[in-house]
Amino acid sequence: MLLDDSNLINEIGCAQIKEVAFPTITIETEDGQLLKINVTKKQKQDPIFWKSIKDIWQAGIWIPFNKKLSHLLDNDWLVEPAMA
Repeated sequence: MLLDDSNLINEIGCAQIKEVAFPTITIETEDGQLLKINVTKKQKQDPIFWKSIKDIWQAGIWIPFNKKLSHLLDNDWLVEPAMA
């Protein structure tokens, strides 16, 4: 997935976690909108995922999410390197 694709850029947002109440994660977007994040079945059952989410929440780290699907991105902010 390349972040320089214009359609993809419009689907990616940046937010901070505002509340973690299993199995719900509430985020606040850059424009102040509160959204509930959809978690997958696998994420719901993963204690390491929930520990990581709580650590990110407590640290106040901004994270990427898919605006259309209301999912966190599992590949972070990485962009695939161009082939030489």
